[in-house]
Amino acid sequence: MEIFLAAHPTIKQLVNFKISKNEVSLTDSWISEYLGNSNHEYFDLRETPSTIKQYSTRQRVKGYTIASFYFDEVSTNTERQVQNLTYAFSIIGGFMGIITMIMKVMIGWLQEQLFYSGIINEIYKSFDG
Repeated sequence: MEIFLAAHPTIKQLVNFKISKNEVSLTDSWISEYLGNSNHEYFDLRETPSTIKQYSTRQRVKGYTIASFYFDEVSTNTERQVQNLTYAFSIIGGFMGIITMIMKVMIGWLQEQLFYSGIINEIYKSFDG
């Protein structure tokens, strides 16, 4: 497709554009993998090398610009995958692993407190005797 545009009277210009159809695939979470990935299409417009010719003001030239649009053979397929902390834990051992880790930390602290109180209790029992 070509479009003729008015320009400065002393300039003739040829501008070429390429239009490409691109795709993006989104996999944001493990839930979206089960529900289906989101696929989006978008179009990209890029300018290719163009020509411009400047004439002197003495020459009788009608200035114009031709803009040509072509479909590009190159298409980009992009895949986005979001990885966050919960995703990393789910790969390592899932939510059960997270719960187990939290319980180990909490029970370990409680067990340490009970151990020290048991030692103190045994020390005071031996002096009462």
